[in-house]
Amino acid sequence: MSTNPDDARRATLRGAVESYFDGMHTHDLTAIPWHAEVRLHTPIGPGGPAEAIVGAEQVRAFFDAIGPAIRSVHLHTVYFSDDLGSAAGHATIDMAEPACQLRVLDRFEVDDLGRIVEQENHFDPRLAMP
Repeated sequence: MSTNPDDARRATLRGAVESYFDGMHTHDLTAIPWHAEVRLHTPIGPGGPAEAIVGAEQVRAFFDAIGPAIRSVHLHTVYFSDDLGSAAGHATIDMAEPACQLRVLDRFEVDDLGRIVEQENHFDPRLAMP
């Protein structure tokens, strides 16, 4: 019985997306497969969404700093690009500080080894600003 390569690729993409949202939920970022040179674009980064945070250590430090404000994360749906080069996850993030619920659609480019090489976080940051 042969395995469809597209199914295997979807599983790789899904694994990267799920590990990210699981890590955010459990406050354990060690299992998130960020590439050493990952590029993160986020509306609440120091340079806003146009200026990437570069490097796995810097990305982990960024999320470690906001992690205590996250109460829970629920991943609803994973979407795949037509070329299977990337996937996006639709999730809700319940924040403790400030108390709000963020609706996010985060996009992940994932290499053949399952590492996140580029990440774009999309949500309305006004709710998360005190």
